[in-house]
Amino acid sequence: MKYLLQYPKTSLGFLIVIFFCSFLYLAFYHYPFMGADYSFHSPKLIETADFIKKNPFAIQYYSRALGGIPYYGLPENNQFSLLQYSFVLFPPLIAYMVTLFIYLLFGGMGAYLLFRKSFALESESAIIGALLWISNGFYTAHMLVGHYSYVHFITIPLVCFLYFESLRRSNRIYLLGAALLSASYIYSGGYFTTLLLFLSILLLVLFFKIPWSFKSYVLLTTVTVAIAASRLWAIITTIPLLYHDYRLPTTPTFFEALMINVSAYFVPPRRFYRGSISDMISWWEFCQWVCPLALLLLLPLRKQIAIKLPNTFRGWINIGTVIFIVLFSGGFFLELFSKVPILNSYWVPMRFGALLILPLIFLYLLLYSKWKLSKQYLLMAGIAILAMHLFVFHSLIKKGREGCGMWYFVEKEIFWKRQPPLPPITRLEKSDDLAILRGALNLRAYEGEFGYNLEGIKKPLAPGSALEQFRNPACLLYPKENSCAPWDLIQKSDQENLQRFLHNLAPKWKISLSQKVANSISLLTLLTLAAIFTLTLFYKRSRRSKCWQ
Repeated sequence: MKYLLQYPKTSLGFLIVIFFCSFLYLAFYHYPFMGADYSFHSPKLIETADFIKKNPFAIQYYSRALGGIPYYGLPENNQFSLLQYSFVLFPPLIAYMVTLFIYLLFGGMGAYLLFRKSFALESESAIIGALLWISNGFYTAHMLVGHYSYVHFITIPLVCFLYFESLRRSNRIYLLGAALLSASYIYSGGYFTTLLLFLSILLLVLFFKIPWSFKSYVLLTTVTVAIAASRLWAIITTIPLLYHDYRLPTTPTFFEALMINVSAYFVPPRRFYRGSISDMISWWEFCQWVCPLALLLLLPLRKQIAIKLPNTFRGWINIGTVIFIVLFSGGFFLELFSKVPILNSYWVPMRFGALLILPLIFLYLLLYSKWKLSKQYLLMAGIAILAMHLFVFHSLIKKGREGCGMWYFVEKEIFWKRQPPLPPITRLEKSDDLAILRGALNLRAYEGEFGYNLEGIKKPLAPGSALEQFRNPACLLYPKENSCAPWDLIQKSDQENLQRFLHNLAPKWKISLSQKVANSISLLTLLTLAAIFTLTLFYKRSRRSKCWQ
């Protein structure tokens, strides 16, 4: 203990290592019993891994799921993601662990750099902030359930750091790096994380007066959109086919909305306050969790902390923004937003509460900076945060086991270790997702973007031979280009594409001119960025070599 207090930086770093190991161990503690959404993602990841092996440079525009559906334009499609390529290289369990570890690593590094460089905090405070960030309940809960469309959430501070660093150094390379990372969210199925990212930058600027430039923010947005143009246009084309018609839960009162957020941030997950929110909203939506022990450890500073009303217009704007986010994420404005197009389909506003996690952690750290007796106090805080996190994680695991099913595809890990190609689809069944391993297709597969009960599938197929009835998904997106109507079956005259599709090879159906243009924009932008990064690296190396001559 004497050594720990004598070297606080080393000790705090050791705490981070302990956290990483405990997170990965506890996250997969009940293998093969996993969160419900692992069974949703795994079949698609395995099919796409097989597609990538057979078509290394092709875009998977369509999936064989449910007898043929659009795939590239689904918002949660993650063909071009770290998780997907991990499935190409590793068995499923290892792929999930590798992905989670890498994102946690870069998330912790990003949080440290943001607090240390952008916010100019002491290194010990920055490490505490990184520990608080990577242990936040929003990320923990969603990863436990298997919501891997949120796996990128933990790296939001890294993108924020790159953006603010580009302004501090007047170096656009950092900004281009931020744009590349934010675009990767979109390609990896993290559309909501991308929205949280751009809102987080604005909130940090608003709350903490961080220097910024509107032009640079527009440039960041523009480059991100240019890189992701291919995916964004595919999503825009596919959205009309998706099913969103769900009733919004009961609108909470002002007090309920407030208490929902207070409990989400500071109360252990199994004790959260639901109010009048419908049981349709699951437990993980009420878990934002920023360790309350960090707040309790500030009690010795209570005489130094003066709470007073703001005396500037900006201060009142900040308070108003916080109140709005709290009420909105607590569901107070559900009735109002149920009448607004697009927003009326988003019936889980609690996830917007994650916007306040990063500002709240930074506020903690600002208060910690008032502690002048010893930096060793931060070590005590780190130990307490880690201990509380492990306690909460165990609570989450118990909660997460309620209602979660067997992760079937992990049971076939021996099969996948041999990495054979998947057999072609020969028949349609109403069975389970294991059917794909024996050359059949499950017509009752879960695909939430077409409705939890597949309400969006207007013409469901019947069990039988895949050669006699298989939907042409290109007709749903590009009917004019392929001379067909939506929901048409693949014609007998198109046997070549049918066989390619059934064998998980890229079919040769036509796509729209607008999609081709979007693809070209993304490709040209990526090539331009690659050239810029290469030239910058070459220029720096040439300057260094001249200095040594």
